[in-house]
Amino acid sequence: MIVELLLYGFSIIFVAYMIRHLIFVGCVALRRKANDNYQGHAGFFLPTVTIIVPAKNEERVISRLLSRITRLTYPEEKLTVIVVDDNSTDATGRIADAFAQLHPRFSAIHRTGGGHGKVSGLNAALPSATGELIVVFDADYIPQLNLIEKLACYFVDPQVAIAQGRVTVLNEQQSLVTRLVTLERTSGYVIDQVARDKLDLTPQYAGTVAAIRTAFLHDCGGWDENILAEDTDLTLKAVSTGWKVRYTPIAESYEEAVSTWRAYRKQRRRWAYGHTQCALKYLVPVLTSRNMNFKQKIDAFLMMGVYLVPVLVGLGLLLTTIIGSSLISQIFIVAEVFLIFGSVGNFAPFFEVVFSMRMDGRKMRPTDLVLLAVSFFFNVLISTDALVSLLKDKLLGKHLIWVPTIHTGSIS
Repeated sequence: MIVELLLYGFSIIFVAYMIRHLIFVGCVALRRKANDNYQGHAGFFLPTVTIIVPAKNEERVISRLLSRITRLTYPEEKLTVIVVDDNSTDATGRIADAFAQLHPRFSAIHRTGGGHGKVSGLNAALPSATGELIVVFDADYIPQLNLIEKLACYFVDPQVAIAQGRVTVLNEQQSLVTRLVTLERTSGYVIDQVARDKLDLTPQYAGTVAAIRTAFLHDCGGWDENILAEDTDLTLKAVSTGWKVRYTPIAESYEEAVSTWRAYRKQRRRWAYGHTQCALKYLVPVLTSRNMNFKQKIDAFLMMGVYLVPVLVGLGLLLTTIIGSSLISQIFIVAEVFLIFGSVGNFAPFFEVVFSMRMDGRKMRPTDLVLLAVSFFFNVLISTDALVSLLKDKLLGKHLIWVPTIHTGSIS
């Protein structure tokens, strides 16, 4: 009886995600009007900005990004750049120093101690950030030349804490894994983020390609170094305390996606671990927040639980083997297979992928369906491993060590 109740409960959760994603697709398909006209201020509202580039052993890609930054169209007198060399053992620090010598707007911070990876590096740069806004770029990114103008205009609204831009995969054709990441990214940034913004829900800060109000960061004490998903943490911290997070798909930057299954596993495990940390941290604050309405709280709960869904799928399949071929187990298996492709997918539901790829002028391939299915069950293992590690680390008082993504710079 208990097992059957659990399966019923899991099915209800899956249906909730299905409904959510159907609403998102419908919202974008109907081309609802945006909630604001802030983009009309692009190029006219120009606060001071500090760009922070956290980098550890990024000699293969960092010159490309820093060269790109020197060409940005944002007014030079309003722009400063801080490169954080986070205890690199390659030429990253020397490259940062070379740019600092050539360009007065650039400076370099060299960290030689420990810390918690990217988040620790960002906090090290925060006291030196003089801009009203902080823009974070990962070292492998290539931003549009006028990206900062497109993000800065949202801060006309004094309640906006974060404005997120779109991330697009640079090396889509490199491997099956980069193709998979492209499917995920396209769905997330063409459908999910757009719908969240239009429906006044919670667009998610992605940790890069975004502008953050410096005053907000100081108010909340900077980035939380005990959370591996600093982007989700900052998102939930903002919305639960009365700030807004906005998203614009026209402020775009290219990234070098992970290209091997091993790198994919390490990156997604870190994301799943950190995201679940945020779920535990913000469950009560979101529930009790007076700054969020009911639909925003529901969306925040579903966002916090996205890496727990694959765990429930795996647990549900295990439970069906325990109770055998009963009616509920058969119903659950049929519903689960449908919902995996129709509503959950690899955090990029299949029908969302199809719609977003078409909107983005990209073609779906016959192998994409298989790729999404394989990757989803791979993420069942990854997310379960991350959850078990998190619970074990909490019991033992440990934390997961930040594992940086290795970039090759092989595709321009």
